[in-house]
Amino acid sequence: VFDLFHFGMHYTCHQIPLLYQYVHKQHHMHLHPSPLSTYEESPVDLILTNVVPMAIALAVGPLLSLHQLHLLLAYKTYVEVAGHSGLDIKGMSFPQMPLVQCVHICIRVHDHDLHHTHPSVNFAKRFSIWDRLFRTYKASTM
Repeated sequence: VFDLFHFGMHYTCHQIPLLYQYVHKQHHMHLHPSPLSTYEESPVDLILTNVVPMAIALAVGPLLSLHQLHLLLAYKTYVEVAGHSGLDIKGMSFPQMPLVQCVHICIRVHDHDLHHTHPSVNFAKRFSIWDRLFRTYKASTM
């Protein structure tokens, strides 16, 4: 659920010139992301592409205890930073979900790196299914 709404908000930030210019462009200052550039974004960008999708996911998902929510947010932060590491990480964001590996829809670091050099592709952050469905997926050659 989070990834679908993140995809939608992220795609929208790229499609509306004023949103891109004044809200999202700061995140694309780095063509080759690093862990330090992960959260280099405007406050409005953070709200649109992270807070709103997370709030929707929490509203429609199972009720979480405070401890579970903290673990989820810590894991999300880890996935975000690793996804901007520029490293060839062989693992998956969700190893506990074998179906994701079987159907090859897990976004790899290089797929997201490609988004920073080709901003019209690879808007999702976890699963390529959204980019494939909306024809914005481009496979990395790495």
